[in-house]
Amino acid sequence: MARVFNQSNHGQASSKMSDYLKDIQSFLENLANIFTEYYWGIRFGRLSCINRVTKKSIMQ
Repeated sequence: MARVFNQSNHGQASSKMSDYLKDIQSFLENLANIFTEYYWGIRFGRLSCINRVTKKSIMQ
């Protein structure tokens, strides 16, 4: 059954989609920052204790 949206419903849907996309963008930016920090930490030896333990266990 077809559903008819009036203008206000369309605006609400667009707003929710926009918020959803902003949340995804924020998540991806945070993830990129984490990977960047981890990469530079490995490259220059600035790893936390947890990362050092993980790195040792991976290399064994």
